[in-house]
Amino acid sequence: MFFSSTLNINGAASRIGAVDKAYTKFFLEKERVSVPDGGVVFSEAWNLQNNLNKTKNALLEEYRDRNNFPLIVKPNRGFQGRSVYKVYNHRELDRALDLVLESTNAAVVEECVTGEEYRLVLYKGKLIAAYLKTPLRVIGDGESSIGELLENKRMEQIMRGRGDVIVPHVDYITDRLHQSGYTLQDVLPVGVELRLRDNANLSTGGDVVDVTEKIHTDYLELAKKIANIMDLDLIGIDVISKTPINEPLSQYWVLEVAYTPGLHHYASLGEEQYQKVKSMYSDIIESLRKRRNV
Repeated sequence: MFFSSTLNINGAASRIGAVDKAYTKFFLEKERVSVPDGGVVFSEAWNLQNNLNKTKNALLEEYRDRNNFPLIVKPNRGFQGRSVYKVYNHRELDRALDLVLESTNAAVVEECVTGEEYRLVLYKGKLIAAYLKTPLRVIGDGESSIGELLENKRMEQIMRGRGDVIVPHVDYITDRLHQSGYTLQDVLPVGVELRLRDNANLSTGGDVVDVTEKIHTDYLELAKKIANIMDLDLIGIDVISKTPINEPLSQYWVLEVAYTPGLHHYASLGEEQYQKVKSMYSDIIESLRKRRNV
């Protein structure tokens, strides 16, 4: 009932603004919230229809002599880390734009910022959860193959109620291993970490670390400001920070916001996290009930 549901909490205009990454960046940047540098590219049909010149070829020409790779290419309206590409040169940028624009009218191209990625979830200005997101990875034990380590992680996530989120990305993982000089049959030395995704999206197998009790007040104030800018009572905010979340906010970038932040990955961490999520939805239902009875 709750998964990806708006529950009539956030208004329609606010939801439209949040789902569009370019709109979100525009509104946040106007209010001096740090976002990655970049722009939007439209499909050929969309450019012709709206008499624009934000074409793939125009962007490729703009980046031809630049030396600011890697870049991130993703759909302007996308979910769960789907069709997100990290590109390292002009040729890969060309290919990634083709892949994104074959199924959507707009793609976002932006600088690749680095640091720790956090998700902050607020409901009516109250922090519900803050957690560190890490990309899909395996850590060698000196005995198990990469394939076996991956299967162990897959089963662990299924047992914790996160669903079978790794299998849909096996082809991507195999290609990533090939680029790194590995195969699924190779055995990693003890303690060696191998990242199998670039993005830290939980829907592609990333891991979650609860940091709700460690968050510095600077992050909370930033999150409240963003919720106010986007006019969202329930909001998930993805932030990449150069410093740990328990230290004052320094260099950071807001990647995007979500008006229906999924919390099942966070709730799967344990009973304490599960009860926090349950309490939030209880509050939401009570608010809706009172509104109905007015």
